[in-house]
Amino acid sequence: MTEKIEAILNAYHTNTLYDMAREAGLAVDDARGKRLKKKALIALMREQFFRQERVHASWQQLSETDRAVLNQLLRHQEPIATAIFRRRILQAKLAQEVPEKTGQHYGYDRSVPYAQGYIGSPYQHNSRVFEDVVARLTLHGLAFSQDGTSNWGHVTYKIQFHPARTLYVPPAVRQHLPKPTAALGKLQDWQPAQVERGDPELLLRDLYLYWDAVRQDEIALLKSGLVGKRSLRAINTVLLRPDPSLEGATREDETGRLYLLRRLLESLELVERRGGRLCPRPPDPLQVPDFWARPLAEQAEACLQAWARLESLNEVKSGEAERFSPDYPQARRALLDVLWEQPAGRWLELDEILNKLRLRDVDFLFGQQSTILTEPVGYYYYRSGYYGSTDKLLEQMANLEEQFVQSCLEGLPHELGLVEIGQDGQNRRGFRLGPTPVGPDGAAGKIVIQPNFQVLALGPVSPAILAQLDLFAEREQADRGAFAYRLSRDAVYRAQQRGLPVSEILHLLGRAGATDVPQNVRRSLQEWAAHYERIVFRRGADLLQAADAELLASLLEDAQTGKHLARAISPEVALLKKGRRKKIFQALLAGGLLPAISGAEVEAADNSVLIQENGEIRAVHAVPNLHLRGRLARLAEETGPGQWRLTPASIRRAGGSHSKVLQALEELERLSRSPLPPALLVRVKAWGRYYGQARTGTLTLVEFHSQKALEELLQHPRLAELLTPFRAGGRALAVVPGEQLQKLAEILDELGVPLKEGISA
Repeated sequence: MTEKIEAILNAYHTNTLYDMAREAGLAVDDARGKRLKKKALIALMREQFFRQERVHASWQQLSETDRAVLNQLLRHQEPIATAIFRRRILQAKLAQEVPEKTGQHYGYDRSVPYAQGYIGSPYQHNSRVFEDVVARLTLHGLAFSQDGTSNWGHVTYKIQFHPARTLYVPPAVRQHLPKPTAALGKLQDWQPAQVERGDPELLLRDLYLYWDAVRQDEIALLKSGLVGKRSLRAINTVLLRPDPSLEGATREDETGRLYLLRRLLESLELVERRGGRLCPRPPDPLQVPDFWARPLAEQAEACLQAWARLESLNEVKSGEAERFSPDYPQARRALLDVLWEQPAGRWLELDEILNKLRLRDVDFLFGQQSTILTEPVGYYYYRSGYYGSTDKLLEQMANLEEQFVQSCLEGLPHELGLVEIGQDGQNRRGFRLGPTPVGPDGAAGKIVIQPNFQVLALGPVSPAILAQLDLFAEREQADRGAFAYRLSRDAVYRAQQRGLPVSEILHLLGRAGATDVPQNVRRSLQEWAAHYERIVFRRGADLLQAADAELLASLLEDAQTGKHLARAISPEVALLKKGRRKKIFQALLAGGLLPAISGAEVEAADNSVLIQENGEIRAVHAVPNLHLRGRLARLAEETGPGQWRLTPASIRRAGGSHSKVLQALEELERLSRSPLPPALLVRVKAWGRYYGQARTGTLTLVEFHSQKALEELLQHPRLAELLTPFRAGGRALAVVPGEQLQKLAEILDELGVPLKEGISA
């Protein structure tokens, strides 16, 4: 106890200790009438200052305000961050803010190095300002501060009456004070009317469904690297718990659950961005990652660790946080550490959790916060590209920290069941550590295969089994308790094309099913396999394409040409016998027919049409080759044999954007034997929405004192986001969106630039 008391007292400035001892009636002067040295003063206070009589007498002198604030401080067995305690006291109206327009510093003539602006004084006896109340409690030896911050030379400042970073009542004083009454924000004995518990199984099911959507059809990404709204809507429809924030979001990172699921899949290395698309890992759809076969508790733990690793997610909706270079992974890990330290069943309010985080590391989210706290007194602060008064910066950081922690507690840790949320009828909210996520064993679920080709996955079937079913069956229903599939010819064909034979499908069904595969289902699968294997692809085959069915029929009947043809495969197309290309060419020439020879490459259709200004297209040859038909089918409407026409509908189908219209024009230029008519270029661009959309908006023109002043202001990071230079001769003009004018005025006011109405003509 002696060493702790000495540490408490030694942290304080000698003058402060002298005033505290004198207020308590101790003999602070020696026999010669001189003040005691600090060592002797501490020895005196150690012996007499913490006695019950002195503590009780000091408590009796307190005003009603001071007692109320001390009572709330006593409710905290451990030190509490001054910023958090201050906010609680102000919210409860037990004290008040510093009056505006006060520039006066109270206390000693010299400044308090660790103070920011207003300095609390114990001699403002009737003041209800928070800093003055704490200063009076310190003068009476009832409340103490810790952690006087350091200056740039890393020399620790001695604490004075003005509160330092944390506040507490030491045990040597607490033992002599009355027990505290009702706490502000303490939920130790609180019983909420409603408790919200997360469902890890539901989250992991949705994580699987998102992954399977990517596996079934890779998702195109926007240039920003985000998933587009159309793809998000498609994914949202398959989730068991759709994301309600999607409709109000303009981009993926403004959604809540959808963005979280995608980022988790990336962090777990189950999907990856590759070539402008979101692709599954591994790329082979037949390989199911080991993650899906793990027990639920292991999957939940892996998700929690993956979440902790993520960089910027969307816990803080305001873009203000990015100004301060937040370290989100560090902050999430710190939050998890604080949660793990809490006893089971204990409810905590948000401020209590924030306090524990700040006591562990004041820079848990923003690495510059401790630097700001140690800055000399001054209105403006500059570090790492942002400006502002130190008080305002610290207030902004505190608000952002609160947003971040609340969003985290209500986010993934809650969904995984790690955090439970309680609420009563008075809108009080509390958080507590939930039980370790332990789900039912995947083996407890079962697969039922019915004669009507329906496959039911009932109960907690492992996602590893669902991943196999999704390869060869069509999913008809998905909910928390059951997934329903149907075996169909098309679904089985798709699986075979991926390299999964029917024999393996039957093996999987037999191994996973609670009952044998019904005979009719087994027989149908085997028949589908046989049909699939009858389909043969021929490479390097030669085809003869006639102008019409009558001509092909005559060529097949003619002895000179028919002997080189194998059979007709359509009314106008026949398959040549192997190695008969030259002979059929000679036979056609002998019969008075001049054939056009086309290669197997797509480029064989280049330079084979004439395109008119009105959009009409005519093939050069009487028999357009198959590649030409296929390429024009995407761009034009067929109007007759060897004839097509470009229409608004056909171009809209192929276009719809600047890049797609360019691709369509490039394709037409390759097909055409002559340059495209200029008038047609204009029409195609108009039909295909080449120029995109145009919008109107209201902007405000702002004129500054000089071009040099404008250029310097544009370097300010917050102004650079608002102002756009407007070229008008040598005038210093810039434009700002109308809705941002008030924000601009506030920033300029901080910089000492008054914003007036009107500009010179």
